[in-house]
Amino acid sequence: MDRKSSCERIVLTKSEKRLLRYISNHPHTKCEPKTIRPLYEMGLVRPDTEGKDAFNAPISKDTYCVSELYLIYQAYQTEQRFWLMLRSLWLPIVVSIITNLSTDGIQWLWPLIRQWLASFL
Repeated sequence: MDRKSSCERIVLTKSEKRLLRYISNHPHTKCEPKTIRPLYEMGLVRPDTEGKDAFNAPISKDTYCVSELYLIYQAYQTEQRFWLMLRSLWLPIVVSIITNLSTDGIQWLWPLIRQWLASFL
């Protein structure tokens, strides 16, 4: 299973994120199948079961908890946010340093440039 590609394919709405966070904080939450279905299809939640029926199928209790994929997805999102913040922080700092060095260099070289230009005129 390629974890990165499966995490990149997950796109959640705001309400789905809120529901996942609630289920993560309160495991074994009772939910309507209509609201939980997209999360179940993505593999982010799993139903709680109690035993098996006559056909050896699990008996659902209409309660859900987060799956292992959700924990992987949560770690992936945390890492993505970290790198985004790092890139967003370092780029302005590098630009600022280059700008300061350029202006200081021009100020230091300005008398020499004027002297060089005066020698041609």
